[in-house]
Amino acid sequence: MVVRSGQPQQEGDAMTRGEVEIAGTPSRASQEPELGASDDERVPDVQPSLPVAPFHHRPSVSRNAEDDLFESFGMLHNDRDTCVLGIVRQEEQAARISFSGPRLSASGQTQSGRISFSGSENFRRSVDFSELARRSVDCSELHRRSLDFSGSEQDHAAAADLRDFEAATKKPKGVSTYRRLLAYADALDYLLMALGTIGGIGDGLIQPLSYYITSGLMNTFGQGLNEVDPREFQHEINKFAVLYIYLALGSFAASGLEVACWMLTSERQVSRLRSMYLRAILRQDDMFFDTSGANSAEVVNSVANDTLAIQDALSEKLGQFIASLSHFVGGLVIAFVLVWRLVLVTLPLTPLLIIPGMMFGRHLAKAYSRMHKSNLEAATVAEHAISSVRAVFSFVGECRTATKFSRSLDSTLRLGLRVGIWKGLAMGANGITFAMWGFMTWYGSTLVVNHGVQGGKIVCAGLAFVNSGIALGNALPSLTYFMEGRAAATRILAMIDRVPDIDSDDLSGKVLPKLQGKLEFRNVSFVYPARPEAPVLQRFSLRVPAGKTVALVGESGSGKSTLISLLERSAW
Repeated sequence: MVVRSGQPQQEGDAMTRGEVEIAGTPSRASQEPELGASDDERVPDVQPSLPVAPFHHRPSVSRNAEDDLFESFGMLHNDRDTCVLGIVRQEEQAARISFSGPRLSASGQTQSGRISFSGSENFRRSVDFSELARRSVDCSELHRRSLDFSGSEQDHAAAADLRDFEAATKKPKGVSTYRRLLAYADALDYLLMALGTIGGIGDGLIQPLSYYITSGLMNTFGQGLNEVDPREFQHEINKFAVLYIYLALGSFAASGLEVACWMLTSERQVSRLRSMYLRAILRQDDMFFDTSGANSAEVVNSVANDTLAIQDALSEKLGQFIASLSHFVGGLVIAFVLVWRLVLVTLPLTPLLIIPGMMFGRHLAKAYSRMHKSNLEAATVAEHAISSVRAVFSFVGECRTATKFSRSLDSTLRLGLRVGIWKGLAMGANGITFAMWGFMTWYGSTLVVNHGVQGGKIVCAGLAFVNSGIALGNALPSLTYFMEGRAAATRILAMIDRVPDIDSDDLSGKVLPKLQGKLEFRNVSFVYPARPEAPVLQRFSLRVPAGKTVALVGESGSGKSTLISLLERSAW
């Protein structure tokens, strides 16, 4: 196997370009003109008769290379033992794209913003690209601005081949929804979630049912003052006592079922998610960590904090949210059954119990999201300092590191003060309930005088109505946990769904029938993605026959380790 690189276009060019040639039967020496060039110009270092396709500049293995190319471009060459893959860096510096065949050839520069394609006879096609956009997961992506072409049916077929290739190399985008999260649940998890939902509904109905029982108890106590038979009075009280015992047993069963089932299923699902996330991290190639800004601090933070946020969104907090909604609906129904006139009059006041919770919950969600970013930045500073503590001590950088860490937490301090103010206002908003009680007490007295409504029903209907509004207000801030869990799932699932250029889990590929022990570098130019302005290798050539030992000697930074990494395919 020979690893070689094409010639740079000009002196001092920091672009990394090269070719990996899987050598078998010698290829034909037909020549095709480079796109956009005159007939006398030729593409150097690339054999145009071979199927050539662009890909990122660090593939560690060439799996299914010829099969993918033959499927995308057709049978461009009869010799299936020969395949050339042209390396293309899709980053901010210049990159060369070239491939050719009997129907279609192309060449161009991404830095200039234009890539041209040409085919047989009248076929002309031009595609304009905007600047490369750096993303959190994918290094970059080309955005097409315009497309126009015309030609024969054969040329249209070549254009279709190119579109198929573009579609095959396009990465899917991650999706973050509860439905996506539940994809990691099995049959037992669905059973636990169903039982937890039933328990949450039952837990929410316990309080409204207690109001209904209490209304009858209060009316019975009132009758006891009017010289009712003591035995009959005691018999009625015993009935209510038994009802409360049944209510206690139901509350124990419903609450226990709600919390236990949701906690158990969340632990099971998040455990799978953690395992899949770690496997996805270990699956990524070196270029992902070199260009995407990912580091060990972010990985540890995601495993620790993001998975906990997802667990909160799937655990007992979801059960409590269901219980609060059940309490709201059940409270309104019980209040309407007891004194429907009181409910109809006070129902327009319900937003006074809901709006404060919604408003405070919205601001708290934004503040927590910003605090998460600030804490992540501070954790990164601390991780870098601790992992390189000797260097920090050597350069007397303790004070500077502490200052940088403190500055990273400044926004967290400001946001913490803001969160405290909003939480204080939210607690103070509970005073609205006393104002509503004052109104219901006055209107309830008119119902007792004019309509003969019992006092116990007035009091318990008011309790059911007010507490149902409070329950809904308490449920809405729980949406914060769901939004935080969804944001964390976006990061986790994006990593799980990311397929690296070097997929270590892909066991398919061509097994070469015969290997030779010789190594050869031909005019290799190389730069690291994180330092495109500092070329490491420039037109380096070296040939090592099989069985020979060669020593690489040079100063620090001359590329000795890079050469070994290239051979091991860990720097591609």
